[in-house]
Amino acid sequence: ILKSQKNKILSDEEIGYISKIIDQEVSLFTLSVGVMVNTGCSLSEIVGLSKSDINLNQYAPYIIIRDNNLRKIYNIYKKRTIPLVGISLNSMQVLLRSSTSEFPFQDFIEKGFELKKIENKINFKLKKLIKKTHHSFRVTLIERLKMINCPEEIISEILGIKSRNIFYNNQISIEMKLSWLNQII
Repeated sequence: ILKSQKNKILSDEEIGYISKIIDQEVSLFTLSVGVMVNTGCSLSEIVGLSKSDINLNQYAPYIIIRDNNLRKIYNIYKKRTIPLVGISLNSMQVLLRSSTSEFPFQDFIEKGFELKKIENKINFKLKKLIKKTHHSFRVTLIERLKMINCPEEIISEILGIKSRNIFYNNQISIEMKLSWLNQII
């Protein structure tokens, strides 16, 4: 682990503390942070989710990060399917119950509010609570998966950080990703 990365990793206590806060209220902060905990998604990826990007079936709930009317994904490797487990699954269930919009997070965003301002507001609150930013969720997810010896290609597929092999169509199934994520909750 790089020293700069080590300072970003959330401890089990910090994750527990965040989890308690998430359970206490329904807000843009708690819902977005809740989804980021076990998905490694960025704020722009989850705020742009539409209802058609969310599948909460009982066997393999997931979200799809793809282009839609609200946001454009420019990097083809960022287009992916991510299983929902633990806090992230619970937050997504609460979001869908609390929203009436085609883009559920939009019900919690003030009109004319820019993504950068939302990001700053969330980071400000996280720094007050645990002295970390929303980027810590992604770094922490990587480290938690590495601790259980999750293969690099599965971590890369979940996070959308590695180019896919163009010679072989080695699709990693949602069930395979789900089984690894279930091990860290």
